[in-house]
This record gives sequence, structure tokens and C-alpha cells, in this order.
Amino acid sequence: MTGFNHLAYHETKIGNMHDWTCRYCNLPGSKESTYHMLTECEAFAYKRFTLLGHPFPPPPYDYLSTGKLLGFLREAPIQWLPEDLYVV
Repeated sequence: MTGFNHLAYHETKIGNMHDWTCRYCNLPGSKESTYHMLTECEAFAYKRFTLLGHPFPPPPYDYLSTGKLLGFLREAPIQWLPEDLYVV
């Protein structure tokens, strides 16, 4: 996880957005980041539970296989890339 992506936290840091609050859970104080999506976001708790085996995966994350993580990335409706913002 590099932190370089098109989620609100990074986009705010580089000046493309004005608010890094998660657009999926809208939890005050949340930062829409890779870490938040994979471990904290309430909106994806059930998806994480079904695909990763835990709704809020605790560290260390060495028990999460690459296949499970890729499955989550494919199945979760997250706008990872800027062109995803324009898909209808």
C-alpha cells in the first residue's frame, strides 16, 4: 500500500479535492484511504467479512492472502481510479 491512489485522502493531499472524509461511510473524521477501505470503513464491513473472513481485520495482516485481497479489490465497489468516477 503506497498511499498513491485516487481515494479522497490522497486527492486532498495533492489539492484535487477539499475533503478527505470517506464518501462511502461518511463517518466524521474518517479518511478515505487504502487503510480505511481495507480495515475500518463501515460501508465495506460485510464485504470484508465475506471475502476476507473478518469485518474489521486486525493487524498483523499476514493472514490475508494475496488472493483474498485481490478478491476484495475486485468485488468492492470502490472508485480506485479517476475514470471510475465517470462510469454510470
